[in-house]
Amino acid sequence: MIKIQLFLGLLILSISSNNLIVASSGVGTSKDTKSKKRQRELDSLSVQAATVQSAACSSKVKDEPLEIELKFKISEPLLQKFKQQLGNPSQQVHMSEIYLLGKDIQPMYKDGYNKMPQYLRLRTTNKGSFVTLKKRTEQSVTEYETALEDMGMMDSIFKSLGYGATEQDRVRLEKQRTKYNVKFGNDDIEVVFDTFSSPEHMQKMGEFVETELKSKALSYEDGIERLKRFLLSHGITHIDKYPPYIEQAINQNAGNRKEQINLAESQNKKSKKIN
Repeated sequence: MIKIQLFLGLLILSISSNNLIVASSGVGTSKDTKSKKRQRELDSLSVQAATVQSAACSSKVKDEPLEIELKFKISEPLLQKFKQQLGNPSQQVHMSEIYLLGKDIQPMYKDGYNKMPQYLRLRTTNKGSFVTLKKRTEQSVTEYETALEDMGMMDSIFKSLGYGATEQDRVRLEKQRTKYNVKFGNDDIEVVFDTFSSPEHMQKMGEFVETELKSKALSYEDGIERLKRFLLSHGITHIDKYPPYIEQAINQNAGNRKEQINLAESQNKKSKKIN
């Protein structure tokens, strides 16, 4: 299992005002000076990250940031109707993503399918660059993300730690994203539509939809139920839920893993259970 505390330490350090390594620029005029400074930064980061990891191992991380979302596909007529209901998008952006493999971040192969219970991603957009660590279980998704000022430096840091060190350990995705920010009752919900230009087999799969709850939920299950109610309010009663994009990228048969969900039936069962 990935040592998530190590990466949490790295992300904390990357935005620390005292250790803003990813934002370093103009650090010297000679190649030797830059090389020595970078090595000192890497050595310092390794020591401090290990310290954070050790401290985290001795106590449970509290208030882990849950990511509550549904990733799915619906019929083309329903897709277009949904877009019309949402109005004008708040953002349209192209995303170049690199998922980094290595050491403890490796696909878990079972029954002809590669599963990724945790993954590390570098993302570049026309709005900025970001590093993300996600840890998935059957019950929840934990996400750590921060903006970067120097993507190259962060990439070098992860390479030095053995993540994405070779091209075989780098899974690349290119996609166009259209985003909507909407209100549903007291909830803030983000809706995005994604189309891929790479890899080729994902390009052929058409447009995906993601709905993410931005408001605080009582639990992961509570958040998912609120997203289902939101979709039902827009006349969406059935969805084909898909695996994470990284799993779709490394499994050309990922489409076979889609889960057909009857949202109305799910809500009825929930109501009966409460009553």
